Amino acid sequence: MPPGGTRFAVARRLGSAAAALSRLTGSGGGTTIGGRVMLAVDPFALRRAAAGRRLILVSGTNGKSTTRTLLTAALRTRGAVVSNEGGANMPAGLTAALAADPNAEVGVLEVDEPYLPAVITATRPAAVVLLNISRDQLDRYAEVRRLAGGWREALGRPSAPHVIANADDPLIAWAAGTARSVTWVSVGLRWRSDATVCPACGGLIHFGPADWRCDCGWRRPQPQWRLEEDVLLDPADRRHHLVLQLPGAVNRGNAAMAAVAAATLGVSVPSALHLRCPKCDEVVLRVSHSRRLQEDAIAIYRRKHGLLSADEIRAIRERFGLTQSELAHLLHLGANTISRWESGRNVQTEAMEMLLRLVRDLPGSLDYLRRYAA
Repeated sequence: MPPGGTRFAVARRLGSAAAALSRLTGSGGGTTIGGRVMLAVDPFALRRAAAGRRLILVSGTNGKSTTRTLLTAALRTRGAVVSNEGGANMPAGLTAALAADPNAEVGVLEVDEPYLPAVITATRPAAVVLLNISRDQLDRYAEVRRLAGGWREALGRPSAPHVIANADDPLIAWAAGTARSVTWVSVGLRWRSDATVCPACGGLIHFGPADWRCDCGWRRPQPQWRLEEDVLLDPADRRHHLVLQLPGAVNRGNAAMAAVAAATLGVSVPSALHLRCPKCDEVVLRVSHSRRLQEDAIAIYRRKHGLLSADEIRAIRERFGLTQSELAHLLHLGANTISRWESGRNVQTEAMEMLLRLVRDLPGSLDYLRRYAA
C-alpha cells in the first residue's frame, strides 16, 4: 500500500460530505455513498481506515446482523466499538463505517460473503466469525462451493486471522480447515441440502444426531464450545444459560457464536452477554441487547421490502425543517410514531411509505398535507 495520508484525508472529507448530502436530500441514509466516494478518490481507503484497529469480521449466509449486533454489544463492555450498524456490508459500506468513527480502536463488521477474502486482505482482522453457507437463491447451487473455496484459500495464508467457526456446517468446516488457529463451536445446522456432498472428495456426507462424516475419513471437527438447547457449554464445561426474547434455535446459535467470539477476545461470557438474577443467580441476556436485536430485525425487514430506512425518514423530515411532532400531525399519526420509526423500533405501513416518498419526491405535496391537516 503506497503512502497516502493526504489522499485519504481528502477522500474522508469528500465521503463525509457525500453521505451528509444523501441524508439531507432524502436520497439515502449515507451508509454506502460515502464509502463509494472514498474508494473512488483513494482505492486503499478501506485498508487505511482499518489500520491500527483490532477488527472482528462476521460472515455467513444467515445471521450476520444478529451476531454482529450481539458481539458489538459484548465488546462495548470494554470500550468504544465501531460497527456497520446500518447493515451496509460490502467494501463501500465498511469503508464508510470505519471512516465515520476514526477513534474507536476495536471494530465489528459484518461482511457480505463473496467479499470476505478481499476484506480480510484489506483490513487484516484479529478474528473472523464464520456462521454458515447456503444458497440464498435457487440458481446458486455451485456458488456455495466456490464461496467456501475462496474462504479456504484466504484463511490458509500465513497472515490469516484467528477463526471462530460453526463445526456443524461441513462447508464452514472445510473453509476453516486451512486456518492456523480455529475455535470450533457446535450450534447446529438447520439446512443441510447444500452440504450433502463432501468438499474434500465429492462423496456423500453422512449426518448423525450430533456429528457428520464422509467415507474418505473427513469428519466434523471436535468443538470446544457446545450449544445444547439454551445452554452454552464452554471448554471447561461451565454452563451459560441464554435467555432471549427472540424465539428459535437459530437466534440462540447466533448468540452463542457472538459469546464465543467475545470470550476469544478476552471478554467473559457473563459480563459480555448476561446479567445475573439477584434472586436465583441465573444468567440472563441483557434487555438492551434484545432491543438491539429487534431494531436489527426491523432494519433487515425494511431492506428486504425496499422500505425507507430510519435514517432516510429522518433525512426527509429534516430536509423540510419539520419536528417529529409536526410530521406526525401532517400524517395524522400519534406523537411518538415518528420517533419510533426514526429510532428503528417500529416499521411504517405501506400507506405511510407511499406518503413519505411522495413528500420526498414531490415537495409540493407537503403544502397539500398542510392544508389538509389544517
